[in-house]
Amino acid sequence: MLSRICISSLLLVLGASIYLVFRQDVLFLQWMDAEVLEYVKVPVMHNEGNPFSYLLLFSLADALWYAALLVVQPALCDGGRMSKVLFCAAVALPFVFEFLQLVGVMAGTFDVVDIVIYLLTLIIFILCERRLFTKFWC
Repeated sequence: MLSRICISSLLLVLGASIYLVFRQDVLFLQWMDAEVLEYVKVPVMHNEGNPFSYLLLFSLADALWYAALLVVQPALCDGGRMSKVLFCAAVALPFVFEFLQLVGVMAGTFDVVDIVIYLLTLIIFILCERRLFTKFWC
């Protein structure tokens, strides 16, 4: 359980680092002093034709946060009905957020690439945790 919490924490820090260093125009950084943010900011020119820079700047942080949520979930679940509901909610969360952005209920930009990245993150998680899924759902 502790290893899952540590891995999840590391994934959260890595995801937050991308925002902190490259994309400081996000809500969770608004509490920080502008001078501090300016000190750690790395100016990056986003090249529209470069898919790597797009994925790094706009998708990787969210994928890391989603992976953190997925990794920590089994440590919080006991296999009961409520645990399964919470796990399903955690799996669905980023997809619901993207849908809410699409229909304009939630601030942000709907992005099909994010959906693909979330699906890839989920598939990798399921492949890595096959034994957990067999134990948890059966």
